[in-house]
Amino acid sequence: MAITVEHYKAGWNDITDYVESCGVVPFNPVNRDYSLQAQTWDVVIACTIRTFYSDETFNFAASDKIRVYNGATLLFSGYVDKSVYTYGSMNFALKIKTSIMKLTNKKVQYDGLDTEFATGVNWYDYTAASYYYSMPIVGAMWALKCLFSVCGLTLDTSEIDDVKVLTRNESDGNWAGNVDVLYKYFYFYEDMVWCIGHNVAVGHANLDQNINHDENKLTCFELVSAICSYLRLAVRLVDVDSYKLISLTTNFDTSATGGDIDDVDKFEYSRETILASDERVSAGDTIFSEVNLQLFTANPLPDAEPSLLGGVNGAGSSVGALSLFCLFFSDAVNKATHYEEVHDYVKCQFDASTDFVINDGTVGATLNLTSITARAKLNNYLQEVVLTNIKTDEKTILQNNIDLVWSNSEISQETY
Repeated sequence: MAITVEHYKAGWNDITDYVESCGVVPFNPVNRDYSLQAQTWDVVIACTIRTFYSDETFNFAASDKIRVYNGATLLFSGYVDKSVYTYGSMNFALKIKTSIMKLTNKKVQYDGLDTEFATGVNWYDYTAASYYYSMPIVGAMWALKCLFSVCGLTLDTSEIDDVKVLTRNESDGNWAGNVDVLYKYFYFYEDMVWCIGHNVAVGHANLDQNINHDENKLTCFELVSAICSYLRLAVRLVDVDSYKLISLTTNFDTSATGGDIDDVDKFEYSRETILASDERVSAGDTIFSEVNLQLFTANPLPDAEPSLLGGVNGAGSSVGALSLFCLFFSDAVNKATHYEEVHDYVKCQFDASTDFVINDGTVGATLNLTSITARAKLNNYLQEVVLTNIKTDEKTILQNNIDLVWSNSEISQETY
């Protein structure tokens, strides 16, 4: 397939012929715990592009849009973060950053986000406070869309919304049976969102008026990362400012025959067993009282949290649980049979002994939820690095660095 590099100037223009050199393209990487990665790409463009644009004074401007394709597959897109014109070599050295970095520019706070949350039209997007709810509830999928929106980005969750995460057994006087819990049924209490990551439980007015709380406010990037990490979801690029949410479940199969990457296509290959970490890891969520999330007077949270140990007693922390980060879920059966009545809304939390706890009514394994053990590197795992032909499949990999010159992918992935 043909590699093309495009620049937006009164429309998209193919500037591939003016590329002198470039770094490897990071294709949709994901961290071990499914949190976001912000990526950059370096490319050098010949100054003869001025002839292409019939403009002898042309320079790349900050925030010019660039994207890279392999045939019809988008490999990378973003904005010019830095442009250096060198007279001696007569070229532009550009650093392109993905637009997801815009999520780092805004804090998670009441001003702006509250209004955005309230535009949700479905019950699983947003439900206002009422006799049944002491505060508004916001769907986790809807919250992700809102976090992108306030930063000038779009996120499509349609591929995920109706995916079954787990099945629960429910029984009361009106109905009994197994019900499916979908991704779109996970939610927060809105007042909780403003306090996530803080050391106090308090209403948003206190947080916004007290400058001492500013440093503890999460960025939109951090909250999106946390939600993706706990629900084992990945953000994928669609266009410069557009993304979609997907679920990743499998690695590349590197077996010799019949796999995704046969031996004949392995230009270089290595396997290494990484031993479990012996670090102490925070794995608990802080107990809170809902009423404190609406008061002006701050209620300090306890410092102590449950911890999970891998190997022998260690020190440090490779992954932690955000204070007041709690997910709840409902389901369509509850909503249909009980309307606005609060019924069996269940808090999800990490537990030191059983990894991820939903509730005693859960049926089957909760395969779509990220285990704290995996997030914290507390299990032995196999790390593979393979150099092969360009691969653009949606797989659970850490890195896929695509070399445009040699048309290959260096893929790094892990198996637990």
